[in-house]
Amino acid sequence: AELSASRAHGRDYAAFCRAALFFWFSGHLLKFLVLACHWLITNLSILALLLLKTLKPVFTLCAKVAKSEVVRKVSVPVKKTLTVVLKSLEIRNTRISTNMAP
Repeated sequence: AELSASRAHGRDYAAFCRAALFFWFSGHLLKFLVLACHWLITNLSILALLLLKTLKPVFTLCAKVAKSEVVRKVSVPVKKTLTVVLKSLEIRNTRISTNMAP
């Protein structure tokens, strides 16, 4: 009886050690995943800010061009032409018969 009790105790001890190692490893894995996500979010934010800072002169130039008198003079006839073209392409309201009789 004593021998079987010591074997059972050994199995319990081995199971405890396996569970403790798994807990320890999963804790380190979780810590690594949190740090990796934090690193990724931080670096993507920094890259986005650098990209916006780099493109700021382009945005200001586009705003100046859009407000210029030349663009205003050119855009009015183009807008009128596009409106006419779109109205000519409009599908007229047609009455579709729902009668299923042959």
